[in-house]
Amino acid sequence: MRRTTSKSIVNRVITKRDLENTWTVLYRHSAADTFAFEQAGADSNPYRKRPNPPTLVVESSDSTRTEADTDEIFDNDVIDLQKTSSLNFDYTNYETGKSIRVALREGDNRWHGSSFSVSGMNVAWVDSTFVEFERLFSAMRPQSNLIHKYRWIAPIPLAFALGLAWLDLMNYLVPSSTAGSVPAWAIYVREHSLLRHVVWALLCIATGYAPAFWLTDWLSKLWPTIEFDFGPEHLKRKKQIRTRVTVVGSLLVLPLVLDALERFAFGWN
Repeated sequence: MRRTTSKSIVNRVITKRDLENTWTVLYRHSAADTFAFEQAGADSNPYRKRPNPPTLVVESSDSTRTEADTDEIFDNDVIDLQKTSSLNFDYTNYETGKSIRVALREGDNRWHGSSFSVSGMNVAWVDSTFVEFERLFSAMRPQSNLIHKYRWIAPIPLAFALGLAWLDLMNYLVPSSTAGSVPAWAIYVREHSLLRHVVWALLCIATGYAPAFWLTDWLSKLWPTIEFDFGPEHLKRKKQIRTRVTVVGSLLVLPLVLDALERFAFGWN
């Protein structure tokens, strides 16, 4: 009876060291199977198949494809000087039915994302190997930030600041008229300070929520589910954009949000 277990890999920043560790685990399983094969004297049996070494396929963003069955691939220019889009590790022992596959793809692809799978006839080996790889990927640096963690709450402060700025601009360009009667509910709201603050805050949030939600959604994509932190720095486009966004946010957006919160706390002056 064959047993297969698999798991998606999400929210991880993968370094070259992580790739080398993954290869080391695969090679250790290959070496153990090869040693058992040789100890059994199976080399002299033409009907026995010697275990294959693990393989690694690296695909670059320029559609270049490189295959290797040794760790020398980590010492040349394939990973260090090119932008990698995906990596596929594979180890298969056809005689025992063992199979380990690891697929790493940078980005947020939900249907063809990163994952690993372990398959074999020996249930105990499958379960122990699955746990081994689960711990391996759990130990990698997590991809996390406040926008990812509080995706539905993060737009609210920004929406509040943008809405307030827009309403201030409209009041400046189109001054409100005092002519005509004022509705009773408006007079009631004006006479109750707390209620006036709440209504004005809700109006600001409603006005600025659409652009704030779009902006935070765009920002969240700068931290992909799987990010490769190796290769040339000038090709790490999203990492560069994050740096620029941090500078712009610190100089422009953050003061705007703080000013809006201060006005809400101390009155709309």
